[in-house]
Amino acid sequence: MDHRRFGQDTGEQYRPVTPLDALLEAWNNEYACLGYGAHIYEEMKAFCEVTGIDATTPAEILGAHADPWTQHKCERVARYAARYAALVRTHLAECTIGAYMCPWTPGEYDGALRSIFAQDYALLAPSIDVFTPLIYVKKSGRTSAWGRKLLDQMGSFIPQSSKVQLILDVLDFPDSLTATAEAANPSWGIQMFGGAQVFEDPEAAGIFRSAVDRIRQTAASGEVSAQG
Repeated sequence: MDHRRFGQDTGEQYRPVTPLDALLEAWNNEYACLGYGAHIYEEMKAFCEVTGIDATTPAEILGAHADPWTQHKCERVARYAARYAALVRTHLAECTIGAYMCPWTPGEYDGALRSIFAQDYALLAPSIDVFTPLIYVKKSGRTSAWGRKLLDQMGSFIPQSSKVQLILDVLDFPDSLTATAEAANPSWGIQMFGGAQVFEDPEAAGIFRSAVDRIRQTAASGEVSAQG
């Protein structure tokens, strides 16, 4: 395993290698990357027809044409989003359409956001009003500051008109929430997976309210600055 990639023993900020790190490091299964079952050959045929690339095996596509294949997947997912967003808006023109996103930046794990998940913010933005990265800290082996750091980075890789609304995990409450509330680029609202138990406890609900108030204040300050 390339320890440099995960900031281990190289002078970079230390983060323990998780099982997810190991999985992605060893991700070379051509069928997992391309699809499963007999339909894989129909997918290959469609790719070759669209791109004009002549390839006969999954290994050849991944070995010699990885970038066009990644772009092809991202464009297909974006077209899927556009199709269903259009259907929704035909019946509910004012409906806010969101998408749950892999919580990685485009540069993490050798571009796995696009190459494995086929999620491209720029391609999805015309169809999606609100992007929601899943910030599950303990489950992902991250720190409570993960959501805040991601919010403060997202301006560099999402269209300016796009909104970001994180979903946090109740298993990480309250540390992840309070850290997220400190982001200079605030979340457009907050979701909480398993959050019912938070609102059943007056003290926990108070912590949630304080964090939301902080987010609103930051957002309001940003709007005033933009107008000035």
